[in-house]
Amino acid sequence: MLPILINLLALLAYACASCYLFLLLKHHKHLPNKGLTTVAIIGTTLHGVGLYLLMSLPQGIDLGIHNMASLVALSISILVLLSGLKKPLHTLFIFLFPLAIVSIALSLWLNQPEPHFVAVNIGVSAHILLSIIAYSLLTIAALQALAWSWQNNQLKQHRLTGIVQLLPSLQTMELLMFELVWAGATLLTLGIVSGFIYIDNIFAQHLMHKTVLSLFAWLVFTGLLWGRHALGWRGNTAVKWILSGFCLLMLAYFGSKAV
Repeated sequence: MLPILINLLALLAYACASCYLFLLLKHHKHLPNKGLTTVAIIGTTLHGVGLYLLMSLPQGIDLGIHNMASLVALSISILVLLSGLKKPLHTLFIFLFPLAIVSIALSLWLNQPEPHFVAVNIGVSAHILLSIIAYSLLTIAALQALAWSWQNNQLKQHRLTGIVQLLPSLQTMELLMFELVWAGATLLTLGIVSGFIYIDNIFAQHLMHKTVLSLFAWLVFTGLLWGRHALGWRGNTAVKWILSGFCLLMLAYFGSKAV
């Protein structure tokens, strides 16, 4: 009962944070806001404790798709909270709070341990950690790309009210987008390399989808960074590449888990 209770409290905290964020935006309050940050910290703390209790079982660690989705949502929220101390990323909570709520609800609803648990060593644990952080950073980059695209569209239509007024300039938004891609692609590279080193038979049937799609996603993100450096790619071109790489990456993990 304790894991369920803590996760329900995390749901409540995220719901309160979502309502608070909506009120801040409605009244054109600038972000970050200390009250919002406090509620978000409470939510992520409860989320982390509750998820740990759900995943840690006598048989081992439950790495089911529902728990991993919740772990990725938690990692994204923590990264945005930490990055938000220096960079204007708090508006991404518009997407992240509902994502966290859905992920917690699914982890509670589908809380059925997998039939077997795979023992992991330090190398495999490092691979899993690097992959999760890379997925999280590139998810934030995809959300940032969506926010940039929406902001650009609003400015073209001369709609300069509401949330648009609270967002940084397009140039700043784009710079943040590429910084996130650089960080995410670097960690994705390390994750893929560690997988080849520490995972036996990485091209086995049950890992084929994940390995191949992850490599394609890596090619997309590194191709974008090359295009940015060599050809000056930016704007909508960058958004399309980021979203394409993100779709491949999410399909690599969650699609392979489903298969």
